[in-house]
Formats: sequence, C-alpha cells, structure tokens
Amino acid sequence: MRKFSALSSQRHAVRNAILHWNGQRFVSEDAGISATLYAAWTDGSDTVWAAGSDGALYRREAGSWTNWATDSSSALRAVHGTSDGVFVAGSSSALWRWDGSVGTREATPCGGSMLGLGLVGSELLSVGESYCMAKRSGGTWVSMTAPSMLPTDKNGYFSVVASSSGTTWVSGRPGNLFRFDGSTWTQLELKTMEIASSLWASPGGEVWIGGTDLYKVSSSLPSRVNARPQEAIYSLSAATAETLWAVGFAGTVLRRSGTTWEPIRSEATSALYGVYSPSDEVAYVIGFDAAGSTLSMCANRACSLIEKPRAGIEYSAIHGVDANTFWVVGKGGVVRTWNAKNAALADDTSTLGSSAALNQVFAIDSSLVYAVGEQGLVALREASGWRADTSAPTGRQSLQALWASSSADVWIGGTNGFAAHFDGASWSVVQTGISDSISAISGTGPSDVWAVTLQGSVLRYDGQRFVIVSQSELPRLHSIVGKDGHLYLAGALGTILHKSPPSQ
Repeated sequence: MRKFSALSSQRHAVRNAILHWNGQRFVSEDAGISATLYAAWTDGSDTVWAAGSDGALYRREAGSWTNWATDSSSALRAVHGTSDGVFVAGSSSALWRWDGSVGTREATPCGGSMLGLGLVGSELLSVGESYCMAKRSGGTWVSMTAPSMLPTDKNGYFSVVASSSGTTWVSGRPGNLFRFDGSTWTQLELKTMEIASSLWASPGGEVWIGGTDLYKVSSSLPSRVNARPQEAIYSLSAATAETLWAVGFAGTVLRRSGTTWEPIRSEATSALYGVYSPSDEVAYVIGFDAAGSTLSMCANRACSLIEKPRAGIEYSAIHGVDANTFWVVGKGGVVRTWNAKNAALADDTSTLGSSAALNQVFAIDSSLVYAVGEQGLVALREASGWRADTSAPTGRQSLQALWASSSADVWIGGTNGFAAHFDGASWSVVQTGISDSISAISGTGPSDVWAVTLQGSVLRYDGQRFVIVSQSELPRLHSIVGKDGHLYLAGALGTILHKSPPSQ
C-alpha cells in the first residue's frame, strides 16, 4: 500500500521495466529482470544492452533477454559499445568489457565510481566521481585533461556523456554543461540545473540535457524547456492540516484549502525559495533572482511585493511564530526580522559576520530561533542576538534542513546524509544510512521525524533510528512539512505528496 498520495502530477522511476517501441507505441517486455535498471545502449540493430543494480547486465537479441554475468556486485551506471566491444561502467571503480566472447575487467586511472560512458572522437570516454575523465586509447585507459573551469563542489562529479559530429558533451553534478571540440573545453551555463542525469546530442546539432531540469542547446545557446505545466516547488508552509501554501520556480504560488489547490497571482516573477504562513489566509514569501531579493505578502488570492528587489542581497529562507514575528535569512550573513510597526524587514543583531551563508531558519518561539548554513554553520538567536553554536558536530557539511518540535528536540541535516539532533543539553550525530543530500526535515512529534533528499529519497525516524521509506522512486525533493499528524512533501516537476495520519 502506498504511503503517500499525490496532490499534483508526479514522476515515479519505474523499476525493472523495459519498454520497446514497435513503430506505433511503446509495449512492455517481460525480460525476467529483478534488478533496477540505470542505463541502456543499442547499436541500432535488434541487439540492446541494459545495466543496473548489483552488477546486473542484460542483452537482448532476437527478441529475447539474457542475463550476462559480471564480476561486480556494484551498481552499473552506464553502457556503451565500440568496435572493441561493449563497455559497462559503475560504482566502486567497476569497468567491464565484453569482447564478443568473454567479459573482462579493465583498470582506469580514476579511483572513484565511473558513472558515464561516451565517445571523444573515435575513442571511448569514461567519466565519474571527483570530475575524473579517462579515455581508452590503443586498448589502454589513460587520463584525459578535464575542463579548467570545474565547479568547486567537493561532492561534484561527471555522470553523462554525449557526442555528435566530432563534439563531445559532458555534465553531472552540479549540472554545468561542458563542450569539447577536439582540442578545447568550453562551458555553457545552465542556471537552474543542479544534477544532470541524461544527455543526448542529435545528428542535427541539437543537445538535450535533463535531470533536475530540462534544457535544449541550439546554436551553442542553452534554453530552459518547460516540459511540464508544473514548476518545481521549493518550499511549503502549513497554517493548519488542511490549509497549505507552496511556492517555487518562476513566481509559482499555490494554496491548498480542503482538498483543492488553486494558483495565486503574484507580482514576483523570480524563483521563490521560502514561504511562511501564520494563518489560513496569509502567507509571507521570499524570492531571489539577478535583480535581487524580494518579500511578498499573500492574501485575498493575490501576492503583493512589500519589499521590492534589493540588489546584492540573497534571501534563502523564512519562518516565524505569528504574523508580527518572523525572520528571514540568506547569504552574506543576512539575518532580518519583521518590524510590525514599520511593516518592513529590519536587520537583526548578529555576530555571524558577512561570510555566513545561511540556508534555513526555524523559530521555536519568539525568544529562540535556529538557522543553518554552509560550512557546517549552526546559529541561534537568543535575547542578545544571533551567534554561532560551535558545539554542533557538523564538520563542514552544507546544512539545508532544520526543524524542531521544542527547544529539547532540534534536528538538522545536510550533505552526505548528515543528520544531528539536539536534546536540550547536547548535540549528537544520528546515522541515516544514506549518502544523499538531506534537503528538508519535519515531523509530527519526537518519534515521528521525516527527512527528504535532493536525490528523491524519503526517510523516517521512529524515535530509535532512521528507516528508508522510499528511494530512487521520486523526483528531487525540496521541502517537507508536518501538521496535526499530516505530512506534505514537495519538489521537482510540481510534485506534492500527502500522507494522512494512520487513523485516516
């Protein structure tokens, strides 16, 4: 039985499914496959290769599928063929070659997982973790010089490769798109792409890249493609169990009353990253784009700017305790509070400094507010103002998630599956069992805490440990909120999911 019901269109990754185009429509094939499949390749004939979890490799020939044994138990993430055979790359540095009669493992200069295969000229290119690139030249894998303008994300990687007409394209996480013309690398900016999971270059010169967003590149200029009517949802706020506000990409504002969602007209056209709803009829929304940050108030089915774009300021999150008491945080040490008398935001007392990059804020009450950010920063606001809590065991994780049921039950989360809990006296790290980036945490009580990730996983803490509820089945998830036993999740492709209390 499904644990969540869809409130808006959503995408599920179909496990173990193989669809075949018969010239008129897709038909499902019963291949007897139990593995989750991640990649497929064909040379244009009836022969097809598919690779997946636990070292699974399957070959389709003459209309039937055969399981081909590899010496790997790791996930196989990419498959590609050349005149030298069929190559499969995967986790734990696995790279396997079938030469037409036997399969052998090949060594590459890369020490991490190999996640993508393609061509650079006539040679095979393998890419993977730590932005590693290797090409197969004369039967031997050698290092290939990566682009000089690589991202600074230490958790970044290359995962997809495509080539056409002598040009090779590479991307991954973050979703920057790199182009190699045979001698020089250049970069094309994809402003909203964070993780690229698929890449295709057409013979006509167009390039399509998909993942957490969708782009088409024509004449070397990338343009974002709105493939679905639903925009990504970045933040949720629940005034009551049945009244919910959602905000997202391109000024998207939605309000749920009862069981019906309705779009709310907004003056803001930028991406909206945070919403705080102190009551059924009112919500405050923050956004940011190249023009600067904005604050809007939503009421009577419309959102009006109450703070016009502030250039050079980047708001990232908003939360409070009532309509007159809320806080906004952001990059560059931004910590601001609502001044009800002046009906405007005012700078709040802080010792965090301009280097503080805050990603999330949560107000427990009017006298105790927490915020988290980059480089493992945990900050709290007490009577004297904001200060860093150096006792939190965060290392230098990027912290995105924050929630508390009380001052003795505070949760934070971030990159590499990191989660920690404060019991009112001390912090402790809590194992999650995943390496995903935790993007949001919420719950209905101390023994019912939920977390979602940028890789689409859902976890639940039952008071003793975290259990994975869903993995590799949902799109990118950005937000989660619990209210009166109800739980709401939201993310890419307009996805909004609802879980009712057990009795309902």
